[in-house]
Amino acid sequence: MSGLLHPGDPGRKGLLIVFEGLDGSGKSTQAKALHTHLRAAGYDAVFSFEPTDGPYGRALRELWHKGERHDPEAELDLFRRDRTEHVQTLILPGLRGGTVVILDRYYYSSAAYQGVRGGRSPEEIHNEMTLFAPTPDLTLVCDIPTDIALDRITGGRREMPNVLEARDNLERVKAVFDRMPYPEIHHIDATGTQEEVFRLVLKEVSPLLEKL
Repeated sequence: MSGLLHPGDPGRKGLLIVFEGLDGSGKSTQAKALHTHLRAAGYDAVFSFEPTDGPYGRALRELWHKGERHDPEAELDLFRRDRTEHVQTLILPGLRGGTVVILDRYYYSSAAYQGVRGGRSPEEIHNEMTLFAPTPDLTLVCDIPTDIALDRITGGRREMPNVLEARDNLERVKAVFDRMPYPEIHHIDATGTQEEVFRLVLKEVSPLLEKL
C-alpha cells in the first residue's frame, strides 16, 4: 500500500486536493481558481479532472452527451481504467515530485454517481478505488441544494441537463455525498458568490500548504 503514497507516506512530497459535488455546485470554478492562486503564489501546482481526456474518459462523456449510459459494471470499468491511467501518469508523479495536484472529481464521484445505480454500493465502489488510487490530503465537497444546481446548469451555463443531471438522480447522488464518512472530506457552503466560496476554500487549504 505504501506505493500508493497515501498521506503520511515518506515518499509523498506533494499534496492531493480534490473538489467534489453536484454539477452546478461551482467545484470546477473553485478548483481552477485554486490552481491559478497557487501558481501565482509560486507553488508547483497542476489542475486536472475526471473523467480525463484520455480514451476511456472520452468514451464515457460521449455516451452521456447522447443521453445514454453503459450498464453499471461496464461504466465502472471505464472509470477504473481511466483513473488507473490518471494515477500512474499524473497523480503519483506529482505527489512524488512535490506538486500540489488539484482534481475536479475523483473516486468519490464514482461512489456517488455509480453507487446509486444499484448493484454495488457506494461504500464498495469507494473501497475498490482506494486499492489503486491514493487518498487525498483534502477533499472539498461543495454543498449546494439540488434546485440551485439545476438552475445554474440551465440558467447560468445555458445547458440542458445530461443523463446524469436529472433531478431525481442528483438528489440521490447528493444524499450519498452528504453521508460520506471519510475523514479527509470537508464540506463547504457553495451557495455564496465565487469570491465568498473561494475564501472558504483557502481557509481549508492554507494549513496544508504549511507542510510543503
